[in-house]
Amino acid sequence: MAPSASAREELFITPRTVSHFTNQEVTDEMLREIYNLTKMGPTAFNS
Repeated sequence: MAPSASAREELFITPRTVSHFTNQEVTDEMLREIYNLTKMGPTAFNS
């Protein structure tokens, strides 16, 4: 099950500090979606 749009926004767009973790398994599908969200992010060379 992939994260919802609001969860993706909270994880990658809204700034926050992580204070705890859960035991929830991270699936291959979740990892692919995370990669797709971050693979074209800005780098130090185009800032």
